Amino acid sequence: MNKNKRGIFSRQFYCEFLPTQPLIGIKLGNGDLIGDDGVGRPMFRIEVGLLFILLSYTNVDYSDLE
Repeated sequence: MNKNKRGIFSRQFYCEFLPTQPLIGIKLGNGDLIGDDGVGRPMFRIEVGLLFILLSYTNVDYSDLE
């Protein structure tokens, strides 16, 4: 897990075996992640499922912190 100045991840990979909600195919998600500072940041997630395994990548945009 990558950490930025605020201690919240900006990119995260996740692998789950025997997920509680099986997925066959690709699932995309966009939304906002509210951090400890109360500011919402854009979040993008892509999940790839093959029934017994779920691979996920999440990216949160912290470009306003630079």
